[in-house]
Amino acid sequence: MFCSHDEGLGTAIASRRPLVSTSRVGYPAPWLFGGCVTAERIQEILQQQLSGCVAIVENPERDGVHFQARVMCPGFVGKTRVQQHQLVYGALGDLMHEAIHALALRTYTPDQWEG
Repeated sequence: MFCSHDEGLGTAIASRRPLVSTSRVGYPAPWLFGGCVTAERIQEILQQQLSGCVAIVENPERDGVHFQARVMCPGFVGKTRVQQHQLVYGALGDLMHEAIHALALRTYTPDQWEG
């Protein structure tokens, strides 16, 4: 899967151009890391990995590397904000080190979400 703004690996190989590329904002092209991650995929991963989680993920820059997420999880109760964020980062695993350049994150317990 390639980001819509990247020409893709096949074109680079066919034209014999170097495979090193950057996205339109100057960060490494996401397809270099095995494909472009989408906001929908991040949301799906969080909801699968964090029991009872509700995640709303957006890619406001539409660049495939800068995301915003609001995450509610019952597992956040009694945890500090740092611990909550660590749970989210852990759920995303290697995506946080490879395909996601930035994640603006807001976490909520169920009571905070309802309030």
